[in-house]
Amino acid sequence: MIQHIVFPYLYTIKDDGNGWTWSDYGSPDNVYTGMQYTQLASNNVTWEIATKHDAGVDLSLFNDKFTATVDYFHEQRDGIYMERNYLPGIVGVNTYPKANVGSVRSKGFDGNFAYKQKIGKVNLTVRGNFTYSKNEILEKDEENAVYPYQKRLVTGLIRRRD
Repeated sequence: MIQHIVFPYLYTIKDDGNGWTWSDYGSPDNVYTGMQYTQLASNNVTWEIATKHDAGVDLSLFNDKFTATVDYFHEQRDGIYMERNYLPGIVGVNTYPKANVGSVRSKGFDGNFAYKQKIGKVNLTVRGNFTYSKNEILEKDEENAVYPYQKRLVTGLIRRRD
């Protein structure tokens, strides 16, 4: 269930009747009812930070009959707001807090070209564009793993563990 949180820097508490297990974790014995956190506060919520670089070349040949533009771009977004999925159960929360923990890098190039030709009374224009982009997840909330193959994030790729 996706929950829309309007004020992530505030916590909410309610009594849903489920209660807590006291002493033996996971045991149905010693369950006590009472108030509990339904949303944990994220006190240090910030906007994600995007750092962008772009370099381009414009080209015009044959008296503007052929024109082209090529751009190289590099963007890194840090502090992406996402759910902290890997808190140990002993922490005692039913919902996971959110925090600025993600990081993504995008790089590639794009461009366009145009060819203009007048044939008699007809003006002909042919245009096209192209884009190549590689996106790489650099950081995400992930549980500690003893061996590299246990991680979901491996050299910028996400592997599914089902």
